[in-house]
Amino acid sequence: MFGLITCTQFHLPFWMGRTLPNMFALVPCNIAFARLISNQADVTVPVSLLVLAAVVFRAELAVYVGILSLYLLLRTRTSLTKLVAVGLISGFTSLAITVSVDSYFWQKWPLWPEWQGIYFNVVEGKSSEWGVSPVYAYWALHLPKLLLGTFPFSLVGFTVDPRIRAVAIPPIIFVCILSLLGHKEWRFVVYVVPVFNLAAANAFVWCSQRLPWTRVVRFALLTTLVANAAVAGLLTMISNANYPGGDALTQANKMSRANVTMHICNLAAQTGASLFLQEHSPPYLLDSMHFIGSQWTYDKTEGDVDLRWYTHAIVEDLPPSKWSTNATVDAFDGLSKKGIRYSPKLWVITNPDAPGV
Repeated sequence: MFGLITCTQFHLPFWMGRTLPNMFALVPCNIAFARLISNQADVTVPVSLLVLAAVVFRAELAVYVGILSLYLLLRTRTSLTKLVAVGLISGFTSLAITVSVDSYFWQKWPLWPEWQGIYFNVVEGKSSEWGVSPVYAYWALHLPKLLLGTFPFSLVGFTVDPRIRAVAIPPIIFVCILSLLGHKEWRFVVYVVPVFNLAAANAFVWCSQRLPWTRVVRFALLTTLVANAAVAGLLTMISNANYPGGDALTQANKMSRANVTMHICNLAAQTGASLFLQEHSPPYLLDSMHFIGSQWTYDKTEGDVDLRWYTHAIVEDLPPSKWSTNATVDAFDGLSKKGIRYSPKLWVITNPDAPGV
């Protein structure tokens, strides 16, 4: 039942394949949760994994580590001395790993990426620059969006089974504390989804066995899963039509030109025109991607850009000049009675006055 619930939701299955640090952090978090739920006496591994996730991938998990540590102490599942030792060893080991690796790739020493986020959002208090949501946003907006129709069943699961409550107390406190911060995003609390789904699965079984009108109840539970799957399918179709930048860069890469200087606008960069699609600049994944003697430059300079210096561009507004259009990319523009509505979002254009064009 847990697997069915998880697979019929949209956000977690969709984003698991994305290279977000939250998704990387979710892996050690899930392993840690599994070991904690199994009531294994030794908490060294789960605590170490959560510290690793907080130091290397997502700093907000430090809040969860603190909550969980206090919870484990109160339930006498570990000692303060052992908890501090595990935290220090795993913390400094994780810090050494992330500083070494990230400093090398960014060519800046020393660099701890998660500290940069902490300094910007907490020390400087600039998280509000990304938007402010009401205190109830996680409970009223983000968790229902993540869990869809199974969200109410999660609350039922917490209520009817003390075993679920024992597991869910740290995640619930974690969400409540993050609710005090002004800036909120669903990805900041995505780590609690497996625990909430576990509670929902427990509630499904409880409702189907304990409530009267068994057939009606089971039909309602099945309807919830079907509705979840339908919503997830619709959101998948919308998302598939919501990345015009990737489509535009794919179209641009088909041009058989030796020397190209291409500007990629902000909308394209935010909707799929990533480094993975810059086929004609090193490193080349396949020899077939590289035209012999070609030299392509992909540029993502933001702000007011003088396009006259580029041979090609991906733009969200056609310039009032003699640029020729190579491709028009349509993308999601809302829903209608006929289904998904599309409209032009990006254009791949060529500068006729650029040298070599």
